[in-house]
Amino acid sequence: AAATDGTHLAVAWTQLTGDGTTQIYVEQYSGGSWTAMGGSASGLGISQGTYSASAPTLAYFNATLFAAWQQIVPDVSQVPQIYAAKFNTGTSSWVAAGTGSNSGHGVSNNTMLATDPVLASGGGQLMLAWQNTGIAAANQSTAMYLLSWNGSAFAEAVPGQGSGAGVARMQSDFQPISLAIDPNGDGFAAFGDAGSANGILVIGTPTPAQQVFVADATHSIQSILDNNTLGASDVIQVRAGYQGAVTITAADSGVTIVGAPGLASL
Repeated sequence: AAATDGTHLAVAWTQLTGDGTTQIYVEQYSGGSWTAMGGSASGLGISQGTYSASAPTLAYFNATLFAAWQQIVPDVSQVPQIYAAKFNTGTSSWVAAGTGSNSGHGVSNNTMLATDPVLASGGGQLMLAWQNTGIAAANQSTAMYLLSWNGSAFAEAVPGQGSGAGVARMQSDFQPISLAIDPNGDGFAAFGDAGSANGILVIGTPTPAQQVFVADATHSIQSILDNNTLGASDVIQVRAGYQGAVTITAADSGVTIVGAPGLASL
């Protein structure tokens, strides 16, 4: 993996270490030479894992280098999860990119198979995507999950992007995921479908939501419409349950109402 901010260039790779595990190493090119960053190219590298780490990805964001990787978790499940860290220039050390992001079940924080992370930055945004595959053999499918950096952690920008059906789902694997962000901060992903001959598929948000509201048993669609002025860039996401009759006036013209991930659009 490689990344640049226009001044520095960083590379990351998987390194077989003396204890038989693979760990994530990082070096940065600056001032005419390659150097490690806080012990990033020796010992257990930046991953510091009890079990093996692989599939590193890098991105610079706001003059900070972020890294993410696939990590076998140190518990009885030993499933791969997605870990993330960032380099703290003040302490010359790698620290968690949000609470728990490089320990336990990491950023992905589930009991399924989280693999193949990819970071991208641009337009004032930093995003992290990965593949999330169910463990059960019956009706197994893979979802693409996406989290955005909010200044202190990777989190869902829109509910459901990093859980449930994610931003995309298929019965086979995404082969592989490529992620890019345009100058407006809108994310786009390209991937192949391992289970078909559909070629390359592209998804994205050319017109991102400005406001996202969730309609559920506590907050109805109608109450959200009545208490907010909504327009073409606003979204109401509807969770399962009966909502009753809905009246949309001209004041909320253009609002989009969709089902939550895994549910149908309205």
